[in-house]
Amino acid sequence: HPSFGGHCEGLDAHPWILAGLMQQGFAIDGVPARVVPSNDPDRLRLVSTVPPLDVEFVAADVPALGWKRVRLEPAPRVEDAVDAGTEITNGRITVTAAADGTLSFSSGDRHWSGLAAILDEGDCGDTYDFAPCPGDGGAVLESIRIERRIHANGIQVLSVHAVHAVHAKLAEDRNHRSPETVALPVTIEASISPATDRVDLVVRLDNTATDHRVRLVFPTGQPAATALAATTFDVVERPTALPEGAGWKQPPTDTFPAQGWVAAGGLTVVAPGLPECSVTPTGEIRVTLLRATGCISRADHPARPEPAGPGSLTPGAQGRGGLEARLALFAGVDARAAQDAETGLCAVI
Repeated sequence: HPSFGGHCEGLDAHPWILAGLMQQGFAIDGVPARVVPSNDPDRLRLVSTVPPLDVEFVAADVPALGWKRVRLEPAPRVEDAVDAGTEITNGRITVTAAADGTLSFSSGDRHWSGLAAILDEGDCGDTYDFAPCPGDGGAVLESIRIERRIHANGIQVLSVHAVHAVHAKLAEDRNHRSPETVALPVTIEASISPATDRVDLVVRLDNTATDHRVRLVFPTGQPAATALAATTFDVVERPTALPEGAGWKQPPTDTFPAQGWVAAGGLTVVAPGLPECSVTPTGEIRVTLLRATGCISRADHPARPEPAGPGSLTPGAQGRGGLEARLALFAGVDARAAQDAETGLCAVI
C-alpha cells in the first residue's frame, strides 16, 4: 500500500522499512490491531537493527476450508490496557491466575484449577531414560507477579511471572540432588480472543540447573483409567496404570510419546513439539517441558542393568538458557480442534 512508504531527500524507501522504523499502529477493516514484537527468530528483517513485529487481530466469520480478505492500513497505535487483574474472560471461557502461579480454566459448566503447575524433578538418568532422585524436594515458589493486558480488539492476555528455587545439580554420588539452589524463572502467558473456546499458552523458562526434568501439570480432578493421545495418523487410548513389569529388564515408565495433544478428564492439552507426556490414574496430565541430562548412556543408571548406548558426555543436552513452548487448552475431546490449535492461524508482515 503506497501510504506505508515514503520519500526522503531523493531516497525511495521500501514501505515495510518505514513501517518498522515508525512503530506505528495498524487497523484491520477499521478495527485497531494489536502490535507486538515477533517471537519468530527467523523472520526476515529489512533493517537488521529493527525488531520484526506481529500484528494480532480477530478474524471473524472465516468460512470453513476457505479464506477471508481483510484490509490492513496505518492507524493510530492502540496499546494494551495493563493492570494487575487476575482474570480474563470472553463470556464463553474464563482464565484466572492463582496466588501460587497456577491457572484456573472455566468453560461452560466445566472448571479446572491448579493448571500449569511446575513440577521439577532431579534426573539421575541419561538421554535414554529418566531416573528419579530419592527424597527430591522439587521446586519452591519464591516470587510471583501477575499482569493482565486487554486490547481494544478483544484479545486478552494474563501473564504469570514466577521465580522458583530448584536444586542446582546432582550431588557427587549422583544418588540425590545437591542442597545448593538456583533461581528458575518461568513465565506463563494465557491468551484468549472473542468468541473462542480455546486458551493459548506461551511458556518461557530460563534453565539455570542441570540434571533435572521440568513438567507442566494439569490436574483434571477426575479419575482416569485411560487417556487419549494423538499419534502418527491416529488417536490412541492409553491406560494410566503401569503394567506390573514382572520379568522386565527395567521397570515400566509412566511417560509415553504424544504427537501433539493428550486428553483426560474432559480436558485437552495441546502441546506441539513437547512429545513426552503422562497421565496419572487420578487424571493428572503431565507434559514434559524440559529434560536436562549430561550423558548419552550411563553405565550406572539406577533403573537399567546395562548401558543403552555410548557413554559420551552431552553437556549441550543440559539445555541451559532460554526455552519457549506454545500450548493450548480446551474443554472436551475434538481431534480437529486440537489440530487447528497446533497449526494456528497467523498473518505475518
